[in-house]
Amino acid sequence: MRNSQLGRLCAAAAGLLVTSAVPLNAADASTALTPTITTAVSPAGGGPVGTTISDTATLNGFVSPTGTLNFNLYGPDDTTCMTTPVSTSSSSVTGSTTTLTSTPFTPSAPGTYRFLVTYTGDTGNTPTQPVCGAASETVTITPPPPAVPGGPPCTPGTPNVYGNGNADGTYGNLGHGNQGNCNVGDGNEGDLNDGNGSATNPPEDE
Repeated sequence: MRNSQLGRLCAAAAGLLVTSAVPLNAADASTALTPTITTAVSPAGGGPVGTTISDTATLNGFVSPTGTLNFNLYGPDDTTCMTTPVSTSSSSVTGSTTTLTSTPFTPSAPGTYRFLVTYTGDTGNTPTQPVCGAASETVTITPPPPAVPGGPPCTPGTPNVYGNGNADGTYGNLGHGNQGNCNVGDGNEGDLNDGNGSATNPPEDE
């Protein structure tokens, strides 16, 4: 009898030891929330090569969050978000900071770029892995606009410009006269009309 009683006592003690070995955060893990992420790219309409783009993400449905939001940008034309990102950045989540923005990126090639934002999770919130290619995470970069040939557009009919004054206070020779007609198609100035004048003062109304 004494041996059987001793056995029961040992079994009970073993049970207590097993119970105490259960992780204290097991209950937290079983009741952890699954947050969602809402996102918005900027600029929403994309733009030509040289446009700087970024992504803003907001974590929703959480409890006292910590952890990190990771921003990965894929492209151009990576439809699966499986290649090496062209840009990555990370920001820490706190209870008061749950809306975060990626590091700005300026694409050098046209195409469709896709952001993918993931949340690492913590003891009270499960990790979040969105699907690649969401409309709110896609931005289109177009080829740069064609260069305008020639120089800046001219303005025909520019008034005469007088040269430096003479030592006696009179005006020197006039510079070239009015501009000729602008050449058609390239915006360059046409040949200047010859407008050299004499070394006399200009009319009073000029």
